[in-house]
Amino acid sequence: YSAWKSLFDQAFPELPAGSFLVGHSLGGSMLLKYLSESRPGTAPGGLFLIASPFWGAKDWDVEEFKLVEDFGARLPEIPNVYLYHSLDDPIVPFDHSSLYVSALSHATMRRIQGDEHAFGRGLTELTEDIQNIVNA
Repeated sequence: YSAWKSLFDQAFPELPAGSFLVGHSLGGSMLLKYLSESRPGTAPGGLFLIASPFWGAKDWDVEEFKLVEDFGARLPEIPNVYLYHSLDDPIVPFDHSSLYVSALSHATMRRIQGDEHAFGRGLTELTEDIQNIVNA
């Protein structure tokens, strides 16, 4: 995590207020860890997490990646939080998203049919959600 934190420490001060953050898999879980532990000065306008593992779940016990127990309460105020996860993801089990939903009560969960993890052909739901927020 320290390598991720160092990069985030450099990048976050450059982000405009209200920026949208998109994290896939490990990147999504690292964004959550950073936002809940470092509290950057500018709160994002949206957080979009795709197939992110929940570190500490069964067989996903990597201490340095784990979130603090009350990470959801420690996040800056983020008006738009979305989670995307394939029901049959072969890399990160779908039940990881349920663990996030429990802690992020204001998050919108998008259950994606199929067995995608990398979404190599795109993720229409993500682009539609971002467009809807921008156009609102």
